[in-house]
Amino acid sequence: MRAMSITPDSPALSVRIVQPTGSAMQSGRRGRSVFWTIQPVTASPTPPDPLMGWPQSGTTMGELYGRLRFSSAEQAVDFAVRQGWTYEIQPHQASSIGPKNYLQNFKTTEAQ
Repeated sequence: MRAMSITPDSPALSVRIVQPTGSAMQSGRRGRSVFWTIQPVTASPTPPDPLMGWPQSGTTMGELYGRLRFSSAEQAVDFAVRQGWTYEIQPHQASSIGPKNYLQNFKTTEAQ
C-alpha cells in the first residue's frame, strides 16, 4: 500500500477508527468484524452534483471510507499519527440478545 499524506497547507484531517459490524446475514461471532477501519469525518454533508444529482465531494478522502483496514486498533492509531490526522476511537458496542423460545411468537397481550 502506498503511503498517503495530506498537503501541509490543508487543515488536519479528523478520522474515526471503528470496528465495523457485520451484515445481518452473517452469523457467528455475533456479526463482529476482525478488522478495524479508518473513516474520515466530514464537517458538512456533501452537496449534490448539479448535473446528475449524485453526492459529490471536493476531496478524495471520501474514497477512503472503509478501505483502510487494519488488524488492530493500535495499527490504525499508528497510521493516523504518522499521517498527522486527529483521531477518535469508537469502541464496538456489544449487543445483548436475550433468550427466547418459540412460544413467545404467539403470546398475546391483553388490553387493560
